[in-house]
Amino acid sequence: MDKSDSTTSSEKEITPYGVVIPEAIWIWEAMRLFAQKESERGQPVSGKDVIAQHLIYYKLSTPGFSIFTIDGLDGEKLPIGDGFFRSGKAIECFLRGNIPYGNEGFSRGRSGRYLYVDRNQFNDFLEGKPVEEEPSTKVEQRVNTQYFPPYIQFMIQAVNALELTPEKRTSKSVIIDWLRQNWPADLEGKSDRMIESMATMLRRPEDKKGGNTPWE
Repeated sequence: MDKSDSTTSSEKEITPYGVVIPEAIWIWEAMRLFAQKESERGQPVSGKDVIAQHLIYYKLSTPGFSIFTIDGLDGEKLPIGDGFFRSGKAIECFLRGNIPYGNEGFSRGRSGRYLYVDRNQFNDFLEGKPVEEEPSTKVEQRVNTQYFPPYIQFMIQAVNALELTPEKRTSKSVIIDWLRQNWPADLEGKSDRMIESMATMLRRPEDKKGGNTPWE
């Protein structure tokens, strides 16, 4: 037998047929790894239902710990509310490896929404390290740090030049003067209205007062 084929099935990562998520671990594999780690620590756990209970309890006591589903048909990633983990159905689904679409039984590859845990978080959990919230749960908050539009670049330049901070109140007139004097020659759109708008956005929301105050 070739050495590359000598790895036993118990040493290979378990994944549901047809579903590949490199950044996550299928719940069956997570349960196997947890049991293996506990055995190495001299605290073996018996029974998959007990292992499932351990993981469910950890999930409920660690809000940032990400357990989600991947749809077996279209690969869509969906979050799961804590109510699911508090229900008796959770253990049953952990043992299935998925949440069935209806009353279907378990079928590898297509039937249901497969349960996954974030790989990095789970590795931290196994090593007893603090679990940081999984970034992929905040996709809508991601920012492309490789590119900032020209107007944003100019405003960032203003923030640095004027040393704006969350604690520092800076009058709108000071910001307007700086923007007007330092407007890049190659940046189109310079106008009193644009400069006024930028100055407003560069100030803290709480600095905006009614009436003619020194800070307006």
